Amino acid sequence: MALVIEQLSKFHFIILHFPVTLLSLLPVIAIVALFPFGKIWRPIVPYFVHVGTLTILPAVLFGQMLLVGRDTLSKGLQMHQGLGYLTAGVMLLFSILLFVKKPNFEKTVPQWVVAMSLLTALLVTITGHLGGEAVHGSFFVLFGGE
Repeated sequence: MALVIEQLSKFHFIILHFPVTLLSLLPVIAIVALFPFGKIWRPIVPYFVHVGTLTILPAVLFGQMLLVGRDTLSKGLQMHQGLGYLTAGVMLLFSILLFVKKPNFEKTVPQWVVAMSLLTALLVTITGHLGGEAVHGSFFVLFGGE
């Protein structure tokens, strides 16, 4: 069973790029959709949120599998893990709010959607930076490696 968990945990490094991309582009699309020339992008905003949520949850699960059998974590990895949980929680809340409130994206993008989009992009950026430092080292992340 340990071998299965070890092999599945490697998907964390593959699947995480999809929600990172979606959540990084989300505020750009939400802000562009505020303008009349960007109204074509309005209906896409909730799909970015829902697909981002559906893909961030397995990324967190596979990341948790990476920790099986480890006794201690560096402070950077602890922060990465905590922010990963926070980001997934915020995205889950974001998706639930979209289902409950059902904003009319044909008309406009609500300000709270733009604010949540900016928050999730900030969280995923910090979380990803900490994860990148843990995997590649701070020198590699900051200066492109050797």
